[in-house]
Amino acid sequence: AIAAAAAAPAPEPVPQVKAAYSYKPQRDSELSMKKGEVLTVVNKDNPDWWRVRNSSGATGFVPANYVKLLPPPSPPADPALPPAADAGATTTAANDSTASSPSKAASLAGGEPVNVAGRQDAIEAQYQQLQQRAAQRHTRLDESRKLFQLNREVDEVESWMNDREAMVAVQDLGTDLEHNEVIQKKFDDFLKDLAANETRVKVANQLANRFVEQGHSDTPAIQARQQALNDRWSRLQELARQREENLARAHAVHKFSRDADETKARFNEKDVILSSDDYGKDVSSVEALQRKHEGAMRELVALQTKLADLRRQAAALTETHPQEAAKIASKLGEIEESWASLQAKAAQREHKLEASLQLQKFLSDHRDLSAWMGTMQSMAGTDELARDASGADALVKRHQELRTEIDARLDGLKAFRARARKLAEAGHYAAAEVQEKVEALDSQFAELERTMAARKKKIDQCVELQAFNRLAEQTEAWISTREVPLTSDDVGNSLDSVEALQKKHADFEKSLAAQKDKIHEVEREADRLIAQQHYDAPNIDKRKGAVKAKWEKINDLSDKRKEKLAKALQVQQFHRDADEAHAWMAEKQQAASDASYRDPANLQGKVQKHQAFEAEVSANEERIRGILRNGEQLIADNPQDADSITRRLEQLQAEWGELNTQSADKTQKLKEASEQQMYNHNVEDVDFWLSEVEVLLAATDLGKDLPSVQNLIKKHQ
Repeated sequence: AIAAAAAAPAPEPVPQVKAAYSYKPQRDSELSMKKGEVLTVVNKDNPDWWRVRNSSGATGFVPANYVKLLPPPSPPADPALPPAADAGATTTAANDSTASSPSKAASLAGGEPVNVAGRQDAIEAQYQQLQQRAAQRHTRLDESRKLFQLNREVDEVESWMNDREAMVAVQDLGTDLEHNEVIQKKFDDFLKDLAANETRVKVANQLANRFVEQGHSDTPAIQARQQALNDRWSRLQELARQREENLARAHAVHKFSRDADETKARFNEKDVILSSDDYGKDVSSVEALQRKHEGAMRELVALQTKLADLRRQAAALTETHPQEAAKIASKLGEIEESWASLQAKAAQREHKLEASLQLQKFLSDHRDLSAWMGTMQSMAGTDELARDASGADALVKRHQELRTEIDARLDGLKAFRARARKLAEAGHYAAAEVQEKVEALDSQFAELERTMAARKKKIDQCVELQAFNRLAEQTEAWISTREVPLTSDDVGNSLDSVEALQKKHADFEKSLAAQKDKIHEVEREADRLIAQQHYDAPNIDKRKGAVKAKWEKINDLSDKRKEKLAKALQVQQFHRDADEAHAWMAEKQQAASDASYRDPANLQGKVQKHQAFEAEVSANEERIRGILRNGEQLIADNPQDADSITRRLEQLQAEWGELNTQSADKTQKLKEASEQQMYNHNVEDVDFWLSEVEVLLAATDLGKDLPSVQNLIKKHQ
């Protein structure tokens, strides 16, 4: 019995999986899981989606490729022990056995003798019975589990179908195309969901078929449930097909309505353009409006093609959707009415734009001519006057250019007047305004001519004024350039420079006399312009007076310069004489201070030479005195040179006194040298005689004969 119990088959281990990735459910039938979570596999009928249970007891589908199977658990240590799930059955069987054998129980309780062999057989029989009951219960439980599994699967599918049937049973097809497309998009998602969940229906059918094939005890119930599920699935698919067709038909109607509304909106846009009261404010804006109108007309041609398409669509939809025929006809009628209105407004606006273009061209010409005249008036009426001759010539040239330009515009003015007459004759709506513009332009042109005449006169006077100013400026410039030398303090620093300045001044006096005619010409021209009532007569008279004043001033400066140069000549002549006297006295002082008297050689000649020197000094005394007297007179006549002349006089007087002193001293020295020389000569003569006497007295020669003795006696005597 124990061996038989050990040989009883153990229950199959329940497979488990481990989540390789985290997963968030996309549908109600799916189960969320986290990476690493351990789950129990409920079934793997669908190879792509496994049904699992988590630790909380919740079940649902997860992707098969998101989990990994775990290895089966190790077998229990004591295989003889019955499964925990059958403990109740074993207890029940034991109770039944005890209840059916009261005698055995009584024997055990009363302590009566027990038949061991019989007892063993009874236990074996009871164990066999227990095993049979356990196997039966296992089978019933497994069938119950499978039935529960099928029912749960079918319940979930039917629950999903309930939600989808509610969605597909909605009759809302959209109020417009956009709403219809939103509903269509949701319905497309529904179809995708329907296709995705078809697998679940197949899985439920596969389970039911397998259970039936396995001879499940509740086969009729399973088949009934399977048939009900398939019927609902077919009904759901039929509802989906019907809704798809309804949405497609509604989409076509809404699209026609949307196209019609868009076409009408475009008609309205063009109607706004064609109904505009803006016909342009100038040529460019009118031409721009005409181009815009031409573009609108081209767009109307395109819209006409669109209208033809709408007509064809309306005819087709009326046949396929007769219930919408009134609405379609109403939409089409609105568009036809708008189209007719657009055609009429387009023709009317084209005519008005053409009339506006003619008017704006006229007004543009008027503005151009008026602006041109305004510019000419501004240029002709300017108060600008030239400040020099070149500026005056430029004004004359500019005025001539203005005159030429005005003459060149005369043909344009004639054409402008002719265009105005043509508009008036054509009965243009702005004929009064055109005539008013012509009269205003004629008045403006007449004013321009008056301004040009006045400007011409003023420019001529300006030219004459600049000619006078140029003459006066030349005269003043000549005087101004001569004033600087005349006011110069340079009167020369030598006799030659003073004489050169005097010669230069004499030449200036000649040119001054020649310039007198130009002074008279300036006066005559000024008097003529003043007599003609020149616009600048006060300044002309003032200019004439200024030139005359400068002329008188330069003549006065010339006379003063001449006098100053004459005095400077006297001073330089004095300095020249003083320089000559100084040089002469310096030379004579050198001769007077010569110490040649110390040399007795040719002393008589030196005395004679000094006598001649004294005679020369005496002869120049009157010249020196004259220079001194002249210097004293110059001090009185030229106080500005008094210091230099006084110093020169003092120098001359000192040098003259020194010369006389040195001359007298040298005379005395030469006299003393002469006396000394005479004394020296006498001493030398005595000394020479004594020498000869000594030689004679010391001689040993007493003569050799009488004549020689007589001769010696004679020499001795």
